Amino acid sequence: MPNLSRRAVLVLGAAAGTVAVLPGTASAHFGTGVPWTSVLRRSDYAVALRKTFSAVGSDGLRYRMTLVAVRNVTHVRVSGEHAFNLIFKPSGAVPPDGIYRLTSAHARPSTLFVSAVGPHGTDRRVQALVDRSS
Repeated sequence: MPNLSRRAVLVLGAAAGTVAVLPGTASAHFGTGVPWTSVLRRSDYAVALRKTFSAVGSDGLRYRMTLVAVRNVTHVRVSGEHAFNLIFKPSGAVPPDGIYRLTSAHARPSTLFVSAVGPHGTDRRVQALVDRSS
Protein backbone atom coordinates (compact mmCIF):
# COMPACT_ATOMS: atom_id res chain seq x y z
CA MET A 1 0.00 0.00 0.00
CA PRO A 2 1.46 3.40 -0.96
CA ASN A 3 2.27 5.93 1.75
CA LEU A 4 0.25 9.07 1.17
CA SER A 5 0.95 12.34 2.90
CA ARG A 6 -1.84 14.19 4.66
CA ARG A 7 -1.72 16.81 1.88
CA ALA A 8 -2.12 14.14 -0.82
CA VAL A 9 -5.13 12.66 0.98
CA LEU A 10 -6.71 16.11 1.34
CA VAL A 11 -6.12 16.96 -2.32
CA LEU A 12 -7.53 13.62 -3.49
CA GLY A 13 -10.52 14.04 -1.18
CA ALA A 14 -11.18 17.55 -2.48
CA ALA A 15 -10.97 16.35 -6.06
CA ALA A 16 -13.35 13.45 -5.38
CA GLY A 17 -15.74 15.75 -3.57
CA THR A 18 -15.67 18.21 -6.44
CA VAL A 19 -16.58 15.52 -8.95
CA ALA A 20 -19.42 14.30 -6.71
CA VAL A 21 -20.83 17.79 -6.09
CA LEU A 22 -20.37 19.26 -9.57
CA PRO A 23 -21.52 16.79 -12.22
CA GLY A 24 -19.52 17.27 -15.37
CA THR A 25 -16.49 18.69 -13.54
CA ALA A 26 -14.24 16.06 -15.08
CA SER A 27 -15.83 16.16 -18.51
CA ALA A 28 -14.57 17.17 -21.90
CA HIS A 29 -16.10 19.23 -24.67
CA PHE A 30 -15.08 20.33 -28.13
CA GLY A 31 -15.22 24.00 -29.16
CA THR A 32 -18.94 23.93 -29.91
CA GLY A 33 -19.74 23.12 -26.28
CA VAL A 34 -21.21 19.79 -27.34
CA PRO A 35 -19.91 16.89 -25.24
CA TRP A 36 -17.66 14.61 -27.26
CA THR A 37 -17.47 12.10 -24.44
CA SER A 38 -17.71 12.45 -20.69
CA VAL A 39 -14.79 10.09 -20.09
CA LEU A 40 -11.28 11.51 -20.19
CA ARG A 41 -8.60 9.11 -21.40
CA ARG A 42 -4.84 9.03 -20.98
CA SER A 43 -4.41 8.94 -24.76
CA ASP A 44 -6.20 12.32 -24.95
CA TYR A 45 -3.21 13.86 -23.18
CA ALA A 46 -0.26 11.65 -24.14
CA VAL A 47 -0.14 13.34 -27.54
CA ALA A 48 0.13 16.76 -25.82
CA LEU A 49 3.37 16.14 -23.92
CA ARG A 50 5.64 19.23 -23.91
CA LYS A 51 2.73 21.34 -25.22
CA THR A 52 1.35 24.49 -23.62
CA PHE A 53 -1.98 24.54 -21.79
CA SER A 54 -4.00 27.46 -20.51
CA ALA A 55 -5.71 27.07 -17.12
CA VAL A 56 -8.55 29.45 -16.26
CA GLY A 57 -10.07 29.43 -12.77
CA SER A 58 -13.46 30.63 -11.56
CA ASP A 59 -11.87 34.02 -10.81
CA GLY A 60 -11.00 34.41 -14.51
CA LEU A 61 -7.24 34.43 -13.94
CA ARG A 62 -5.27 32.64 -16.65
CA TYR A 63 -2.15 30.53 -16.07
CA ARG A 64 0.11 29.01 -18.72
CA MET A 65 1.53 25.55 -18.07
CA THR A 66 3.44 22.93 -20.06
CA LEU A 67 2.44 19.27 -19.79
CA VAL A 68 5.65 17.49 -18.74
CA ALA A 69 4.36 14.02 -17.79
CA VAL A 70 1.36 11.70 -17.89
CA ARG A 71 1.85 9.21 -15.05
CA ASN A 72 0.08 6.07 -13.89
CA VAL A 73 -1.92 6.09 -10.68
CA THR A 74 -0.17 3.33 -8.76
CA HIS A 75 -2.98 2.08 -6.52
CA VAL A 76 -5.40 1.41 -9.38
CA ARG A 77 -5.91 -2.01 -10.90
CA VAL A 78 -7.67 -0.84 -14.06
CA SER A 79 -6.10 0.27 -17.29
CA GLY A 80 -3.85 3.31 -17.13
CA GLU A 81 -6.11 4.72 -19.85
CA HIS A 82 -8.70 5.53 -17.16
CA ALA A 83 -6.51 6.47 -14.17
CA PHE A 84 -3.61 8.85 -14.64
CA ASN A 85 -1.97 11.96 -13.29
CA LEU A 86 -1.16 14.98 -15.47
CA ILE A 87 1.97 16.85 -14.38
CA PHE A 88 2.46 20.43 -15.57
CA LYS A 89 5.32 22.92 -15.26
CA PRO A 90 3.92 26.43 -14.72
CA SER A 91 5.22 29.27 -16.90
CA GLY A 92 5.43 31.99 -14.28
CA ALA A 93 3.04 32.01 -11.35
CA VAL A 94 1.86 28.69 -9.89
CA PRO A 95 -1.95 28.56 -9.85
CA PRO A 96 -3.55 28.11 -6.42
CA ASP A 97 -5.21 24.73 -5.80
CA GLY A 98 -8.67 24.71 -7.36
CA ILE A 99 -10.85 23.85 -10.33
CA TYR A 100 -9.60 25.05 -13.71
CA ARG A 101 -10.67 24.87 -17.33
CA LEU A 102 -7.66 23.41 -19.18
CA THR A 103 -7.31 24.13 -22.89
CA SER A 104 -4.65 23.46 -25.49
CA ALA A 105 -4.45 23.28 -29.25
CA HIS A 106 -3.13 19.72 -28.78
CA ALA A 107 -5.75 18.18 -26.44
CA ARG A 108 -9.44 18.52 -25.91
CA PRO A 109 -10.62 20.93 -23.22
CA SER A 110 -11.37 19.64 -19.74
CA THR A 111 -12.30 20.98 -16.34
CA LEU A 112 -10.22 19.45 -13.54
CA PHE A 113 -9.07 20.05 -9.99
CA VAL A 114 -5.39 21.01 -10.05
CA SER A 115 -2.97 21.34 -7.15
CA ALA A 116 0.64 22.36 -6.68
CA VAL A 117 3.14 19.62 -5.80
CA GLY A 118 6.83 19.40 -5.04
CA PRO A 119 9.25 21.87 -3.55
CA HIS A 120 8.62 25.60 -3.79
CA GLY A 121 10.61 27.50 -6.38
CA THR A 122 11.44 26.76 -9.99
CA ASP A 123 10.89 22.99 -9.52
CA ARG A 124 7.28 23.45 -8.39
CA ARG A 125 4.81 21.48 -10.51
CA VAL A 126 1.04 21.31 -10.85
CA GLN A 127 -0.90 18.04 -11.01
CA ALA A 128 -4.37 17.06 -12.18
CA LEU A 129 -5.57 13.59 -11.23
CA VAL A 130 -8.01 11.65 -13.40
CA ASP A 131 -9.17 8.43 -11.71
CA ARG A 132 -12.09 6.55 -13.23
CA SER A 133 -11.23 3.23 -11.56
CA SER A 134 -14.50 2.89 -9.62
